[in-house]
Amino acid sequence: MESFEAELNTVYPLAIVMPTLAAIAVTLCIPPFIWHLSNRNVGAVGLVLWLIILNFMNFINALIWPNDNIFAYWSGEVFCDIEIRLMLGGTVALPGAVLCIVRDLACALDTNRNTLSFNDSQKKRKLIIDLLLCFGLPLYFMGIYYIVQPGRYYIYAIQGCWYPIDESWVSIVLIVMWPLILTLIAAYFAGMCSVSH
Repeated sequence: MESFEAELNTVYPLAIVMPTLAAIAVTLCIPPFIWHLSNRNVGAVGLVLWLIILNFMNFINALIWPNDNIFAYWSGEVFCDIEIRLMLGGTVALPGAVLCIVRDLACALDTNRNTLSFNDSQKKRKLIIDLLLCFGLPLYFMGIYYIVQPGRYYIYAIQGCWYPIDESWVSIVLIVMWPLILTLIAAYFAGMCSVSH
């Protein structure tokens, strides 16, 4: 009986490695975040900020749920409700931010339409598109998730909170396909970067 109890309370090695690497990742992301924020580079700020948020969640979750002892698990109420929304937002925020970065790079390398400076309306339109891709779309996903949310959340060892998705065509149309679409658009712009020079 004692060996069974000791086995239930054993901290998995991954529960030590995961928060350590996540803490290192968060620490390494802070200087680029500050630099890109000071340069008003919305795509890069969005990418680094979402990486900080998601890695911070990896850090916290592995500390809260370090093994498979479901009897000792904290239920994660409120915390997991917020965290699954952030995780779901991150699924579109990361490809959206990469799309912003690659699109800017493609525009800078396009010698046919390259301009030295943008007028105010072009700057404003670019800012709005970048903000929508990095922050607006993730917020939209966090809200629309209620339509396809079959349960509150799941909790797994080390990984912590996870969002359940309804297994229907509606969830594919509303949630699942958009990270892939954003990634394909980013790949198109990346291809334009390699062709333009």
